[in-house]
Formats: sequence, structure tokens, C-alpha cells
Amino acid sequence: MILTLLHFLGFSTAIGGGAAVLVLMARIAAAPDTAPHLRPAIKTIAGAGLVAIAVLWVTGLAMWVGRHGAAMDLGGGWHLKLTAAAGLTLLAGFAYARMAMGRPLPLPVARAVLLAQLALAVTAMAAALATFGA
Repeated sequence: MILTLLHFLGFSTAIGGGAAVLVLMARIAAAPDTAPHLRPAIKTIAGAGLVAIAVLWVTGLAMWVGRHGAAMDLGGGWHLKLTAAAGLTLLAGFAYARMAMGRPLPLPVARAVLLAQLALAVTAMAAALATFGA
């Protein structure tokens, strides 16, 4: 029960952070002079998003081992969920690493990466619901 709650909180934090960053990126696109002031907020939100993704992995793996004995035969939906989660993690890590190096992705690329992350998050959630039920 606690793992499930933490898993949902991690998911909520990650997707909420993604939406917040999209709003801030829209503000930067509308007023490029705000970028130096908004980038630190984006970096903070992105860091919280990475922590949330780590919580998702830890709680998800713990639930998988605890409930299913690390079985790999949970069906195609489970494999889709795992693939979407891995893709989301890779994209988030790549974007954050670029930002941490002081070389953030150009705004149109960053927006595309963030939208892809959100699509992967929704895919992972839908696959989880299809696999494990509501």
C-alpha cells in the first residue's frame, strides 16, 4: 500500500513538473528576455522530476519483485510500460545533463523532448492500468 502511494506521488510529481516546465518554456518563447530568470526554476523543477522518476523506479521495482517475484511473463502491457519508463528516464536524464553542463537544449528541441516524455509517461500509465487494473 505504501509503495503504491509513493509510486503515485512520484508519478504526480513527475508529470506536474513536466507541465510546469512546459508553461515556463512557453513564457520564454513569448518573452526571450525572461530566459535567464526562468532557467533556474526550470532546472530546479527538472531536478525534482528526476528524483520523482527515481522514486518511480525504486517503488516500481519493489512492487514487481514483491508482488510478482520478478517474473518477466506479465504480458505485453508490462513490457510496454517498462519500455516507456526506460525511454522517459533516458530523455529526462539527457535533457537534465545538458542543462547541468550549461548547454540547455534549444527551446524547440527541449519542447519536443518534454512532449515526448509526457507521451511516454501517459503510455506507461495506460499500459500499467491495462496490465494491473485500476
